Amino acid sequence: KFVEREFEAEVLAQARAVGLGAPILASFANGRFELFLSAARTAACEDMDRPPLFPAVPRLMRLVHEHVRPDVNREPQQFVTTRRWLRECVELVEAAGGREGAGDGGHDFRAWQAEVDWLEALCTREGFPVVFCHNDIHSLNVMVWVEEEGVEEGGTRVQLIDFEYGSYGHRGFDLGNHFNEYCGFDCREELYPSKELRRNFCACYLGAGAPAEEVERLLREAEVFSLASHLFW
Repeated sequence: KFVEREFEAEVLAQARAVGLGAPILASFANGRFELFLSAARTAACEDMDRPPLFPAVPRLMRLVHEHVRPDVNREPQQFVTTRRWLRECVELVEAAGGREGAGDGGHDFRAWQAEVDWLEALCTREGFPVVFCHNDIHSLNVMVWVEEEGVEEGGTRVQLIDFEYGSYGHRGFDLGNHFNEYCGFDCREELYPSKELRRNFCACYLGAGAPAEEVERLLREAEVFSLASHLFW
């Protein structure tokens, strides 16, 4: 399954406790009803590098990392999930009578496996911090208030929604994935944030007064995990 609903419900409850996400009205076997945020709109990827989304998003990301801590296996899951999806791909191909890398448009899953092995070694050997990650912070999962109702500091409130892909994992994955998501679903590379903007994002995430060397470490962490984000999705 792509989404574990019981686990998601626990995550949402903790997120709501610190003001994240939309209020849950009711739940059922494989879903829920959330309060419709009628005074808000989804953000656009073109908006991600300017107020109010920046600097609100790095602060919201850190809020997730510091305060959402569901009681499950706390080992990093992004590569576990990547390997599971890869196994399922192979099984589907074999069930259809194909083989790895065969046929027009076929995929060389052995090459993919080698990339996963190489990248996981790169991402884990430096002992990057493990936190609970949202894993999917893109513009459509960020809400911006456009009416007076609910407006907060600066005249606009920003909210983070949709925690269904959340898991424990390396902190840098959320940052690297978010930088990739600046490009939108059409992969407009010209929207990828500049190094200066990425550095400013890391500084805002860490908070006022963060030492320059700590900002640079986080920037490197994010850039390593941007590769993992590409492979994951």
